Amino acid sequence: MRRAAAAILATLLLVTGCTSSGPTVEEGHWRIELDESWTSIEPMGDPWTAAYESDGYTLQVAGRFSEDDSARTALARMAVPAMTQLPGFSSTDVEKIEVPGAYDAIVQRFTFTDDGEPREGAWIIATQWPYPSSAALTLTGEQVSGSDVERLLEGVSFAVEQE
Repeated sequence: MRRAAAAILATLLLVTGCTSSGPTVEEGHWRIELDESWTSIEPMGDPWTAAYESDGYTLQVAGRFSEDDSARTALARMAVPAMTQLPGFSSTDVEKIEVPGAYDAIVQRFTFTDDGEPREGAWIIATQWPYPSSAALTLTGEQVSGSDVERLLEGVSFAVEQE
């Protein structure tokens, strides 16, 4: 079931807390500063193109997620499958956030179960305009707090690409 939940999360996005004393990840639109505790792992499949783990957290990165022109529209591409396929899925309200370089950006926290164990996560989605494109992050772990998301966001920026 753990792999099944991980595979389902591959259609979702997640981000974890980090500080800026380690490697800088450049993946599609994302530029993410991670601390040295993060280790590169194999991504869970589409749409994820990079993944990292640290201290019980998993970060999945989709540098080019969709051609949506709003973060809320891109979020629906993750939330709808999660509602129907992820055991115990529940989400919170969407919060508008600032991501340097992005036209708009949001975060939504969620909970689910994996092998009957409660888990938490957060999706961070950002878009560009006038060349519609989105990127997504998913952070999961036993507990993912607002401060975990804030720490991650301190090292995240969005690179606009022109067509």
